[in-house]
This record gives sequence, C-alpha cells and structure tokens, in this order.
Amino acid sequence: MADAKTRPRRYNKDMNRHDDAQRAIKTLRIGDCRHEERRIPHIYGVRNTTESHTHDYYEFFLVVKGRAVHRVNGAEIVVGRGTLAVVRPRDVHGYDYYLSDDFEMYNRGLSADRFEALTANHGESARVLTQGRLPRHVRVDERALDFLIQLIEGYEDDGSAGQSARLELLLQAVLFYAIYADEQDGGCFLPGWLGELLSQMKRRENLAAGLSRLIELSGYSRCHVNHAFRKYLDMTPTDYISRVRLSEAVRLLQSSSLTVAGIAAECGFNNLSHFYAEFKRVYGVPPRKL
Repeated sequence: MADAKTRPRRYNKDMNRHDDAQRAIKTLRIGDCRHEERRIPHIYGVRNTTESHTHDYYEFFLVVKGRAVHRVNGAEIVVGRGTLAVVRPRDVHGYDYYLSDDFEMYNRGLSADRFEALTANHGESARVLTQGRLPRHVRVDERALDFLIQLIEGYEDDGSAGQSARLELLLQAVLFYAIYADEQDGGCFLPGWLGELLSQMKRRENLAAGLSRLIELSGYSRCHVNHAFRKYLDMTPTDYISRVRLSEAVRLLQSSSLTVAGIAAECGFNNLSHFYAEFKRVYGVPPRKL
C-alpha cells in the first residue's frame, strides 16, 4: 500500500494500462529470459510488469508489499501482501494500479511437465489449480510468507546441487500452499458492475461530477453502492473519489502546464485550501513540491 508520507511514483499516461480490446495479446514462452535468470525475479511496481499476456507455462506470483489489481480472464482481483496465485497456460492476465497504490511481487515460471511432476503426489487435490475459469488465488499467513521469502531470497542458480534442491523445495512449498491454503476472500473479486463503474469514474468529466455521478452510473441505490464499496474496497464512495482525484492531480502535475489551482478545479476540488490539505495529508508534500 502506498505510504502516506512517500512521494508518489510517476504514473503511466493512462492509469488504466491494460485495455485488452485495443492491445494484441502477447504469448510468452518458457524460455523467455525473465524465467532463465539466476534469481527469482523481484518485480517492483506495476510499471515493471508485462502488459496483458498469456504463456505456454505455469507461473506463480507472490505479493510481498502493497496492493494491485490482477486482471485475468476478464475478471479483476485485488491482490495484496500474502496473495499467492498460480497462473495457468493460456490464462490471459496482467496487472494494474489499485487506486493510488502500487505493489511488489516475486514471480517464477515452470513448465507444464515440471508442474505435473510436482503436483502428482497431491492427486485429486491438485485439480483446484487447473480447474475453473480463474486461476487460484490464496492468502498465506505471515509465517508462511516469511518462509517463502526466505527460500526465494536465498536462491541463486549457480549450478550447485544445493541450490537446485532449494529451488525444488521452494516450488513444492508454493504449490502446497496454493493447493491447501484458504482461497483468497471472495470480497477481493470485484463484481462486473463495480469494475465497470470504477473504470467510468476515471473519466475526468465523471470524476469532476463526483458522488452524484457515481451513484447515477452505478444503476443502484446509494445504500447498495455504499455497502459494495465498503465490502470490496474497504472505503466509502466519497473516500474513493477523493483518492482517484488526487491520483489524477498527480498525473496532471507531472504531465501538464496547468497551474495548481487549475489542476484542483479540473479534478473536482472546488476548495483550493482543501485540495492542498488533502494532498499534503496523503503524499506528505504540497502540490508545488512534487
């Protein structure tokens, strides 16, 4: 999760970076360099992930910090620290920002043959990793997370038998937790209408219009919308609008020639003093210091 006193990182031009309808889906192969590195890749931020893609191998990812949206097979899943997922061949997926948050993760690919060999001893239980429209996402506790991180950070492919055994132990542990740990709370799976609403609210005219436009676009009652935001996003609609407005303000401060007052107005802040106060509260610096 973004630290309230950490300067915001620079965003891509469009916060919603994975528009599958407009981008060709890339297919990654097991021999791609990322999975041939000597260490388990530590991915720092959404900007360093591959845009919407599929692959011919299995892949696990483990989130160790922050939150992001995992877009997979048409669904949006909010992932955070402790989320462990096993993505299957032909799953179409990518990552996007969760509001103004970013994340860090480790990920590693493994061939279908190796996956089948490692899961063979689990019998029918392993079917949870291959069945269903969506890949399996589980939430591991802090003790299990620390154990996995130790295995990951201690691994370096130097060709030794000891490191090969360490990788084998890591993959066995990952698949064990993926099979037997509790599936991630269903509350992290955004309903289709809510995902569509969040996308629409990123449009500047809707963002400026605020809460009334959000309720109108949802097609539901204010009470239903409030309940959904608290359940799925752990915040109120008003809090959500404020955070997205601030994220848009950051983007404009870094990419436009507008004045601070102009940016505040553009993002729907009618009170400049309130904009300054909220910006400093969240990012730790005033807008002019960004």
